[in-house]
Amino acid sequence: MLSHKFGWVLICTVWTALAQVTTVVGPVNYSLASAFPNLNLDGIATALFTGIMQDRNGNFVVAMDEVESDGESAVVRFAPGSNLATLVAGTGSSTATNIASTSLFLSTIGGLAGDTVGNIYISDTGRSCIRRVSTSGIVTTFAGTCGELGSAVDNVVATSSKLKGNGNIFYYTATNNLYIADTGNHRIRMVRISNNIITTVVGTGTSGASDSLVATSSAINSPRDVWLNTNGVIY
Repeated sequence: MLSHKFGWVLICTVWTALAQVTTVVGPVNYSLASAFPNLNLDGIATALFTGIMQDRNGNFVVAMDEVESDGESAVVRFAPGSNLATLVAGTGSSTATNIASTSLFLSTIGGLAGDTVGNIYISDTGRSCIRRVSTSGIVTTFAGTCGELGSAVDNVVATSSKLKGNGNIFYYTATNNLYIADTGNHRIRMVRISNNIITTVVGTGTSGASDSLVATSSAINSPRDVWLNTNGVIY
């Protein structure tokens, strides 16, 4: 159990090199002025924390959705035991790609993941796409067509396919692949980071439930999360 001195509720999972750590403690909506007194998040006063991960340097990276009416989201980074945070992405006004990540507007974050070279992946649920923030702070679209919901197209470059209300994401180190809970398309998708080709690994695109079939012949219903064990088994 991972606890935090600020008493947050983080209904999510932190993946380190050694263990899975879950955190379920504290108030649901937290005052950011108390959590990060050094950080001005452009008027976001109270937030619901929706995702957490550790980067390759051991810092925590946290996703938060604003409780207030305009629904802005942000991603921040801080060291364990510290409340001195830096903004990673969000609080801007642009929905474009190839811009500074702090100029990006985010609305509803489904999850976070990080790869071995330091990129951070953001499941931009509000715009049905996956964003990637480089170590230099530039954000690009990694998968999906931001702002367009659509049916899944496989075996194409990931940005030529569409997602629908994507949920959490998971980076699997052993194969350098990113897995996506494509909630609205009733599938688990996989992107090979080496060539950015997207495929379906579980589900048919139709809501349902069936067992003892090849995974891509078995229907699933609105998956919101995805996780792999050390043997590569998908849950």
